[in-house]
Amino acid sequence: MTWVTNISPIIQLGLKPIFCDIDPTHFSFDEKHMSFLARKHVDIKLVFVSHLFGFSAPIEKYQQLLPNAIFIEDVCESHGATAEYGKVGTFSLGSTFSFYFGHHMTTVEGGFVSTNDRDLYELMRAKRSHGLAREMSQELFEKYKIMYPNVHEQFLFVTDGYNLRNVEINAVLGISQLPRLNSNNKIRISNFNRFLRICNEYDCFFTDYKLEGNCSFCLPFVLDDVKMKNSLEIHLRNNGIETRPLCGGNLLKQPFLKDYELDITWESNVEKLHNHGFFIGNNHLITDEEFEKLEQILSEFIEDY
Repeated sequence: MTWVTNISPIIQLGLKPIFCDIDPTHFSFDEKHMSFLARKHVDIKLVFVSHLFGFSAPIEKYQQLLPNAIFIEDVCESHGATAEYGKVGTFSLGSTFSFYFGHHMTTVEGGFVSTNDRDLYELMRAKRSHGLAREMSQELFEKYKIMYPNVHEQFLFVTDGYNLRNVEINAVLGISQLPRLNSNNKIRISNFNRFLRICNEYDCFFTDYKLEGNCSFCLPFVLDDVKMKNSLEIHLRNNGIETRPLCGGNLLKQPFLKDYELDITWESNVEKLHNHGFFIGNNHLITDEEFEKLEQILSEFIEDY
């Protein structure tokens, strides 16, 4: 349960993806299933950990299960989330952050990659701009100019690359929001706690989430009864509240992944969440009136169901 951009590059690179079940308390990998996969696939080379919906995944526990693997992180929906080891996105080789307009902060489109590996940093600088050496640090650029004196220095391509450059207006939008990220996240967390208090008034909602370090991307509804979940989603939409599936749902149901399967010998959590869950938005601009409206809509639904 993540976004397809965690899977597509793996397949496009000719690598073999291995899919792991999730833990419903934080929506990242289930440790029991990861332990099973680690024993079965002793040659796992890399683990791509998603910190989904603002929850922090216990990446340090995953690293204990797969000590020889490289770890990278998807923090696209969890800017500012924390864990015992620090900020998520800082405990691996590299991490991705998205600034799409529905996220904690936005440049409308785009994002960034974080790493403390100098070689990877230099390589990514070149790859984001066609593979040009001039995009690297001045020190490395000078080395390449000496190595390839017969190629024009401004058009020296040292790797295959892409054209992935935002413009100044996007940067201005992001830089202006960055100082407010922590304060906005506090409001998001307060909203999430208020949402849990509303859900806890009824016995039909799952609310046993991992709260430590959460920066709340959304407000997830997970119900025991599928029919009730479907009816509630329709009821919310009819009352002007948009809903979304839990990220991409169980990605193995997507057409382009039809040839893969979840290697599990017990009932999977991801299948239940695919059928039993959805979410509505959360951000720092939600008003008391909107929460009161949500409470009323839920109360009316439960009473009439």
